[in-house]
Amino acid sequence: MARTFGAMLGTAEGFQPRLNIAPTTVVPVIRCCKGTSVKLDLLRWGLVPSWASNPGGGVRMINARSETVFEKPAFKIAVRERRCLVPARLFYEWRRSGRSRIPFGIRSSESSFFAFAGIWERREAEDELLETVAILTTSPNAIMASIHDRMPVILDLEARSRWLDHRNPADGGPSEIELRSYFTPVADDLVHVHRVSSRVNDANDAKHAKHEEHEEPGLMDPIEESPNDSVPPGLFWLNPGCLFGEVAGQ
Repeated sequence: MARTFGAMLGTAEGFQPRLNIAPTTVVPVIRCCKGTSVKLDLLRWGLVPSWASNPGGGVRMINARSETVFEKPAFKIAVRERRCLVPARLFYEWRRSGRSRIPFGIRSSESSFFAFAGIWERREAEDELLETVAILTTSPNAIMASIHDRMPVILDLEARSRWLDHRNPADGGPSEIELRSYFTPVADDLVHVHRVSSRVNDANDAKHAKHEEHEEPGLMDPIEESPNDSVPPGLFWLNPGCLFGEVAGQ
C-alpha cells in the first residue's frame, strides 16, 4: 500500500490485512502533515474534533457531506488543513430488500486501490492523543442512484496529489474551488460490483473479532445472486457497519 501511494511507512507498519472493518476501529490512511513526508498511518474511523468533550462522539461522524464540509464546525478546519486519503481494495454496500440487507462488494475497475477523500483530526486531552478520520461523501452516480442518495468521494491519481497538498493557494496549493471540484461521483465504468456473502453483515463481530468467519479469506469473493435479487446492485452507503474490504496488500 505504501509503495502504491508513494508513502513512507508510519504508524501503519504493523497493520495486517483486514476483510471487514467497522467504525471506531483503526484504518490505514495516507496523509502529509505540514513539513513532513507522505506517510501511511493508522487512525480511528469516526472523526472527533479537537474541541469535543466526548471522544465517543466520533461514531456519529464516520462520514462528512462534501457539500457542507467547508461550513460545518466539526469539519471546516480539517478540510482546509488536515486532508488525507483512505485506501481500500474493496468496500461493501448493502441494498435493502424488505427486512433484509443484501451485501455487495465493490472494486475499482481501474487500479488495485480506491482512494477515498478523507479528513482527519487530532484531539489531546488528559495526556491522551486521539487521531481520527472521516470519509467524504457526494451525490450518487447512475449505479448508486437506485440504491442510495450518497456515495464516497473517490479521487483519481491527479486529484490525490492535490488533495494532499497543504500549501496555501497563494503558494500553489489548491483553492477551495479546486477542492470542491473533486466532490463529484466517480464514473460508472470505474467500479465493478458483485454479490458477497451475508457474513459481512454483523459489524459487532467484525469489530470485536468474536467469530473467525467474519474475517475469512472468501468474504470478498463473488457469489451467485438469488432469484429474489432482481433489482440491479448499487454502490455505496457509508453504513455504520462494515465498510472496508481488504485495506492492505497481501
